[in-house]
Amino acid sequence: MELKYCNKILLAKYFKFIEQLYSGNQYYRSSTTPLMKFLLSEKSKFKNDKVIKPFLIFEKDQIVGVGTFIWVKKYPHILQIAFFETHENNEVIELIIDVAKNMCEKYKAKHIVFGMNGHMSNGFGILCNAYNQDVSFGGSYNPRYYEKYLSQVASSTMTVRTYTANIENLEQNISTELIGNVFDQYTFRKANLKNLRSEIEQYTHLSNYCFKNHPLYYERTFEEDYEMFKLFRLFLKGENLLFAEKHGKPVGFLLWYPNFNEIVSPGRSLGPLSLIKFKMFPGKIKQFQGVQIGVLPKYQRKGIGFGLMLYNYKIAKKRFKYCESGWVEDSNIKSKNIIEKMTINKYNTGKIYKIFQIDI
Repeated sequence: MELKYCNKILLAKYFKFIEQLYSGNQYYRSSTTPLMKFLLSEKSKFKNDKVIKPFLIFEKDQIVGVGTFIWVKKYPHILQIAFFETHENNEVIELIIDVAKNMCEKYKAKHIVFGMNGHMSNGFGILCNAYNQDVSFGGSYNPRYYEKYLSQVASSTMTVRTYTANIENLEQNISTELIGNVFDQYTFRKANLKNLRSEIEQYTHLSNYCFKNHPLYYERTFEEDYEMFKLFRLFLKGENLLFAEKHGKPVGFLLWYPNFNEIVSPGRSLGPLSLIKFKMFPGKIKQFQGVQIGVLPKYQRKGIGFGLMLYNYKIAKKRFKYCESGWVEDSNIKSKNIIEKMTINKYNTGKIYKIFQIDI
């Protein structure tokens, strides 16, 4: 078995392998493929401060696994095994770990991590349940044997999960007691996409401050966030990025979008046909995704988060029947309490994902 780094020809085979791995799987959508292709291209700003090495694993002349080593200068203690896929073969993971250990020695990294794709914003975790359910847009999908193999080699794991709920009665659960007079003290607005650069600058600033204490978060640059938004620009509206402001200064945000995978055929990703369906038949999408919500530390516990969610609800309630939260770490009691209060415990656990860490 041999690991080979990708040139342009081999990179095409990388994506072909993924397509063949999931061929015939009715639950798989390749929603991360457009982003993945862009991040691995020479054009992406994402590559500026990182070592990125996509690779193929060969057994004789057959490709049996693919992945990408990512080492981030801002996050030097971690070597990521990103965009990882393989057949049911434990030896593939063993070879990847052996090569990764040599890279860790070179870059002085202390941990190998499976389940990160360069940054939390690019998809997160190895799926560990719901293999017979359609994957939501932005979520990862993988065979069930990934968890088995990675659990055998991991030093530790982090578990995150999503929560789903029927949104029909959410508004009555967001009581005056929860939000107080937040709409009198703060302004809530949609992003102005005519000033996309300025709006994404605000988004990047807020994200970096709000999430800086998350154990797997590192600062993003404006250029990285801007190119990601531009990639899906035709599918997004100003309403998908909401801001809370105090005297014109942004103090919180909420990012959400429709579950575009509901208009994507199995094995496919967003493309021109999806855009036509979205514009002509917007009612076909029944679920929306709450992706990120953040409030600056100074303004927390003032009802701003609930205010953003209520604002989001009022925009979405006439078009959608269900909502799914973003990833919530099992130890994040604050976020879990918010979900419980908003739904009066009428929610379901959605997808469960794990990050697998191997200590060197």
